[in-house]
Amino acid sequence: MKVFRAERLMDEVGKSFGEKIGLHILIHGGGKSDDRQIGVYLTDMGKRSCAIHLGHLKVYQQKVLDNARTLAESLIKRGLRIVSGRTDCHLFLLDLRAKNITGKEAETVLGSAHITVNKNAIPNDPQKPMVTSGIRIGSPAMTTRGFREIEAEQLAHLIADVLDAPTDDAVISRVADEVQRMY
Repeated sequence: MKVFRAERLMDEVGKSFGEKIGLHILIHGGGKSDDRQIGVYLTDMGKRSCAIHLGHLKVYQQKVLDNARTLAESLIKRGLRIVSGRTDCHLFLLDLRAKNITGKEAETVLGSAHITVNKNAIPNDPQKPMVTSGIRIGSPAMTTRGFREIEAEQLAHLIADVLDAPTDDAVISRVADEVQRMY
């Protein structure tokens, strides 16, 4: 029955947007709705509607993947190790053991240079879980901001510059200025 209703939702192009939302809530919410649920559905349907109707979803997804691959390849060229050796998705783990910096330290110092990453454990991590030996880097946020592969490569070099000199305030300040100009 849910399949029938979901197909009906897709076929109901003549219905108003509000009627579609009501039907969506009926299908997925079991007939109940509250303000939070309606807000979530509106946001979700609005994003899907924009992406699908404008035909940008596939293009955006490909750009996210291209940016992630460019970031990973550029960081490998700078001597850093990607845990899996490469990336096939929107994110990857960077092993920091060779740089003698922890994931927690890298997260903090890159954050001070206006680059957001997350500390992340790597396989067989010698560090404690709240310290870690790696960072997780993703490309959706930069892609949403309009970054292409050339900017992804520039960002990779800025990340590597900070990781090469994590205690050098001049490098961190220079990188922060360059990151601000990129936005």
